[in-house]
Amino acid sequence: MFRHAGAEVRCQPVKVDRSKLYGSVEIEAADDQGRPLELATIGPDGHTLIAAGGRAMAFVNPDRNWIDRGRLRPVDPEGRPLAEVPSSFDEPIQLETPATIDDLLDHQVKSIYYLEMDAGAEALLALLAKGAIFRFPFAWRGGWISDVGFLLAGQDDRPFLLVAQPTTLHFVGLDQAASVVEEEAVEPGAEEEINFGL
Repeated sequence: MFRHAGAEVRCQPVKVDRSKLYGSVEIEAADDQGRPLELATIGPDGHTLIAAGGRAMAFVNPDRNWIDRGRLRPVDPEGRPLAEVPSSFDEPIQLETPATIDDLLDHQVKSIYYLEMDAGAEALLALLAKGAIFRFPFAWRGGWISDVGFLLAGQDDRPFLLVAQPTTLHFVGLDQAASVVEEEAVEPGAEEEINFGL
């Protein structure tokens, strides 16, 4: 549910995925007698075959003792406890923060949802049709981290919810100044010649 300009608009999200856009293909592997094959993993020893469901993840402390997952608490890089993020379906989402197309392009989109809006959404739909974009924290189930939600309209004025994360760019640069290269002596007139062999 969204809240904008004093009105609450209820929506039903419909996920848009590749299979709905392009269809899907399933590949089944079989042996020479037509029996279906199952995926297995070779263990670290190079001999043991581990069938699907034969592996699990465990949490251990620095002393390699088992830790129950329920005892773990998330913290930030400084060690401070993180506050739990509620689900976006618990309360209406306030549409207060306008966004630009540049804001949207600074994010990597994870999921796209077409929104079927109930009656009473005409004012919000008209605003989106004029190019308005809204940005808000979004968490499907709640938890410890929220994504970034963008509400906007497509070319046909239908509303969409984009769930994204900020794009982090890592720039690579020189760690030291370039060394000075001595120029070679050039014969007079040689700089005018063009070497077509290059």
